[in-house]
Amino acid sequence: MYLKFFKLKEEPFTTTSDPRFLFRGEAQQEALDRLTTAITKRQGIAAIVGEPGLGKSTLIRTMLTGLQDAVHFAWVFNTTMESTDLLRYICRDFGFMPKGENKADILIELYTFFIKANNNNRIPLLIIDEAQNLDPKVLEEIRQLSNLETVNKKLVQIILSGQPQLDAYLDLPELVQLKQRISYKAVLNRLDFEDTVRYVHFRLERAGARG
Repeated sequence: MYLKFFKLKEEPFTTTSDPRFLFRGEAQQEALDRLTTAITKRQGIAAIVGEPGLGKSTLIRTMLTGLQDAVHFAWVFNTTMESTDLLRYICRDFGFMPKGENKADILIELYTFFIKANNNNRIPLLIIDEAQNLDPKVLEEIRQLSNLETVNKKLVQIILSGQPQLDAYLDLPELVQLKQRISYKAVLNRLDFEDTVRYVHFRLERAGARG
């Protein structure tokens, strides 16, 4: 009813990750630019950190829209799996069913897939959502994926997306190598008053509000 009353065409404050509704404040635009650069320049691992609801997924989807002809991506939402199951999940999200039964065989299949994608001028991109929930051993598997490379470039690019706990998590001694591999980290903080006003106006206009 309120959409009709306010003459809106759609819900202005939906929680879905629609790139059309990405509010591009200074911090959001910087994060978008830097993540895009990290992927296109083949810098290996990048991270984006922020509290729930601050737009991490929307920002990533916006980046993917701009790179849709350049990347082949897999997006992992289930972060409660063991490492071998995670590798199988990654294969399936990249679009193929792994034939191997053990971890070594699955890694070989992934390596082969990454080589083919790069030969076709596509950048394999692995996105890990809620990365703070991953077991340290599984995060170490993610780091080892970033070791796959040719003589001049990384074969797979990785984005770790997580809540602020991810920062503390990466300080664990067993994850020091992973932290050292992160080439860029974007941090999204809560909006101040001025940006909140701009955000509300932006979303209303996107939804069709006038005046």
